[in-house]
Amino acid sequence: MSKSSTTTKGRESAARLPAIHPGEHLIDEMEEIGLPPAQMAASSLKKQPDVLSAADRTQAEAHPRAIGCRLKELREALGLRQAQFAERVGLSATTYNNYEVGLSRPDIENALRIARALRVGLDWIYLGQERQVPQDIYDLIIEYRKRKQDAAQE
Repeated sequence: MSKSSTTTKGRESAARLPAIHPGEHLIDEMEEIGLPPAQMAASSLKKQPDVLSAADRTQAEAHPRAIGCRLKELREALGLRQAQFAERVGLSATTYNNYEVGLSRPDIENALRIARALRVGLDWIYLGQERQVPQDIYDLIIEYRKRKQDAAQE
């Protein structure tokens, strides 16, 4: 079995689903906090998606703010408050809050706690790779995004 077929196993329907990656809202937030020039290239995603190199995309995705946005989105999709989410993954509320607001990024030990408790992969936490998200969690996030978008349009 080839490596590419093993990494996508279980995600047969992924091609028809929207990808989980920073949307324009995250890019706007990243611009507001003044990311370094290599990461600021993410703003070009709005107009020219092919301009951003893979290294710059990875660097932008791994920024603490991007990680925090993914964690917040998942928490809200699950309908949990920060304290509940932190307790569920075995972290203090303060530590978790620092991750969610982008003040720090989870070290490997705490990222593993989050990954185990929520059944997501480290690649999703650190890099936003949706293949590391189980289908039921992925569906919750997509449904949450649709609700949030609908509410913003009202």
